[in-house]
Amino acid sequence: MGIDSRLAADLNARLDNIWRDQFSGADDVLAPRYFHKTGASDLLFVGLNPSFANDKIGVALKKLGHEIAEPEVYFSWRNRDRFDLRVCAALEGWAKENYAYYKHHHDLAEELNCGLAQLDLFQFRRTTQKDYLDVLEKAPVFRDRQLQIFDDALAAFNPRCIIVANAKASEIFKDRYGLKFDQGIGTYTLYKNGNMTPVFLSAQFSGGALDRYSRERLFWHVAQAMRRPNS
Repeated sequence: MGIDSRLAADLNARLDNIWRDQFSGADDVLAPRYFHKTGASDLLFVGLNPSFANDKIGVALKKLGHEIAEPEVYFSWRNRDRFDLRVCAALEGWAKENYAYYKHHHDLAEELNCGLAQLDLFQFRRTTQKDYLDVLEKAPVFRDRQLQIFDDALAAFNPRCIIVANAKASEIFKDRYGLKFDQGIGTYTLYKNGNMTPVFLSAQFSGGALDRYSRERLFWHVAQAMRRPNS
């Protein structure tokens, strides 16, 4: 499965509607991170939201052959009519292959000999988590409409295993899906359409939030869950 072009277009149109309703007339807001065609993957990582580091993005865009002097202006909501979704897709692909944030994601996927995909609960670009959570707390409808989009994106992937690699995202994911701890496999499970998917709730892999030894235990546990016949 995965996200095909038709679903990506539908999700992006819904994001545009959410941003119009929430940020009408705002000049200091970035456009959402849009969806693009993404192939199926057995292993799905879930984060909280996309960050936006202007300098890093500027470097990445140059490596991709896009001379965009002010990325923050280019990716702003007020510039949406001139925004090229192909640039966004190329940037996401480059980041997943080159940013240090994804190193341990790739290590695990290589160990399991499978592909990986990444979804965030929210598509609102903000680097500081506290600032982001403040926005969501003050705008519950904005929060919930984004989560509805995440629900549909998640259903399209139907992965064999999910790792939620952010402490706050883990809390939200657990509450939203009513996860129960499965004593048989030693982790949480998500049941949908008669299928059971192991879900590992974790802190972020990078930035020292998860120490090396905890990460090694997590990777071992994920490998065991992925090898189970019913996972």
